Amino acid sequence: MRTLWAALAVAGVVAAVPAEGAAQVSSRTLRRDIDTTFFFSKIGTIVVGSGAATVVVTGWDQTTIRVKARNDDGMLRFEATSSRVLVEPTRLQDDAIIQISVPRGVRVVARTNSGGITVKDTWGDVDVETSSGNVLVTGARDVEATNLSGDLDVRQASGAVTLSSNNGDCAVSDSKGSVEASSVSGDVILKRSWSKIVRLETTNGTIQFESDIVAEGRYEFMSHAGEILLSLPKTASAQIGVTTWSGTVESEFPITLRPGFSADSAGTRRYAFTLGQGSARITAETFSGDVSITSSGGK
Repeated sequence: MRTLWAALAVAGVVAAVPAEGAAQVSSRTLRRDIDTTFFFSKIGTIVVGSGAATVVVTGWDQTTIRVKARNDDGMLRFEATSSRVLVEPTRLQDDAIIQISVPRGVRVVARTNSGGITVKDTWGDVDVETSSGNVLVTGARDVEATNLSGDLDVRQASGAVTLSSNNGDCAVSDSKGSVEASSVSGDVILKRSWSKIVRLETTNGTIQFESDIVAEGRYEFMSHAGEILLSLPKTASAQIGVTTWSGTVESEFPITLRPGFSADSAGTRRYAFTLGQGSARITAETFSGDVSITSSGGK
């Protein structure tokens, strides 16, 4: 009997070990604190946030994911497999801190009611949304970010970038894919980028563009009551059209008027000129804002 009980006890211990490992690979738990590391696919997806939370996701050169999170106000919902992880507060009013390190290439989906979201060097697709908080994404592929209040800042995106803010600035820099960014009450800025398709729009803010012009590219800038500031390379090849209702237009490049329109007449005024061979197409439209076109030189 003693031998039998000993054998059963050993078997119970042995059985507990796989169960512990399985919990790391496929589990659903409620915890106040999380600090765990396990294997994770570089083509997997993580879903984080909800409620009030500060979210930081960082890419690293490992085949594992590390999840470190704390919720002093309540519990955290934690679901994990080797290709999908979910971490979120169980209540919207909770204020959590969630920090995750992931293999580069992982897709990141982050949602918060309030709280900042930072995603760094993951080099996968990023989809983030917050009602109130700043968003910073550096080193990613396709990026989609929206918020109601707070700034959106995307740097070094290799794919398409789509930003939308109600009351905050949208800034994109060092990107290589198409860019579409809009803000109701905030500035929209694109700098040091190589984008063939660009659409920047704001209702009450400044649009600032300072980037290369790609052959056969399409660039659209629209503002209702804000300035449009375009800094174009001297060697750019583009057809440029500017439309304004009550704003002024200043350009370091020669401007010609289209037939049938006068720069001094009331109402809609349209201007057109060509740089180089006119390969790309640039349009700038504003109702009551000014348009300034300068030369960045050297490029």
